[in-house]
Amino acid sequence: MEGNGTDQLEYYLSSLNELGEVLIDADRVESVGTGILRLTLGTIMASKGAIFLYNNQDNQISFLSTRGVEPCDPFKPSKAFLEKLEKYRHEHVLLNDKEKWITGRFKKYVAQSKTKVVLPLYHKKNLLGVLCIGEKFMREEYSSVDINILEIIANHLTKALYNYQLINNVEEKTTEINLKLLELETLFDISVAISSVSVSYTHLTLPTNREV
Repeated sequence: MEGNGTDQLEYYLSSLNELGEVLIDADRVESVGTGILRLTLGTIMASKGAIFLYNNQDNQISFLSTRGVEPCDPFKPSKAFLEKLEKYRHEHVLLNDKEKWITGRFKKYVAQSKTKVVLPLYHKKNLLGVLCIGEKFMREEYSSVDINILEIIANHLTKALYNYQLINNVEEKTTEINLKLLELETLFDISVAISSVSVSYTHLTLPTNREV
């Protein structure tokens, strides 16, 4: 038994090391989502799961990555849904069959994926997304070690999503600034052209003072 425990610990450590490689090598948030979800499900021996993104401006939830279940269209979460995630923002939620806060499209996804664990992805007080994990192979119960691993992965995933959000904001601001600069350059060029035409026209129409 001791040997099995050591082997399992080494396996978990190896998975966490691979997690670091996924975060370093991925160049897009979609790549991060796909890599982390694949690694997570493989580590805890589950076949289905998904990472959802939350758009605060539109109050909309959409798939970032999914395995085992086809993605559905984006949907607006209910107030009860958001309140539940807020309550467990630094923890995890173990689902049962009587979850009243699960409704609509999310309820359909939970049923299809047989989701057992939900981990809110919060940066401070801001909801970035949700990590959903289906049941384990052979329908085994999740151990406390499994849950700890999921919480560690969710924590790193949250940081990755926040970093990509910052990068996107910077890129959007840079694009906006570049467009403003281009607009100013265009206006300047137009004003120079107008001035040049005006000067030329003035020279052509000014009367000459010649004695008759």
